[in-house]
Amino acid sequence: MKYLYFLLTTLVLTSCFNGNNKSKEPVNFCATRDLEGYESKEDYPELFREKCSTCHFLYKNSTGPELSKITDRIPNKNWFSLFISNEDSLIQAKDEYTLTINQYSNIDWSHNFNELTNDEIDELLSFLSE
Repeated sequence: MKYLYFLLTTLVLTSCFNGNNKSKEPVNFCATRDLEGYESKEDYPELFREKCSTCHFLYKNSTGPELSKITDRIPNKNWFSLFISNEDSLIQAKDEYTLTINQYSNIDWSHNFNELTNDEIDELLSFLSE
């Protein structure tokens, strides 16, 4: 009986604290301060606030993963541009990195900001690279 209790407790704790939690509840963070000098999302550049801050912080995971120093993780600048402007095309092409990223959250959301110019995407990438 103790083993069964231990096993059930372990399963519950694992599902609660696993970064790939696929429960239907969104991940909520109560902290009002994103680290590294940004007091809140209001301190972010306007483009980031409009397009990214609903799901992302810079220095901690939220509904979406943290985005600080993203250039260390992404395949290349061209991939980033395509991911931001037309993620669906990468999914249709079965891009391995994109499919891996999509496993992070159970939120049904795609980055299809095709209204952004190349300059805006470069600006966003520059900000995220700081």
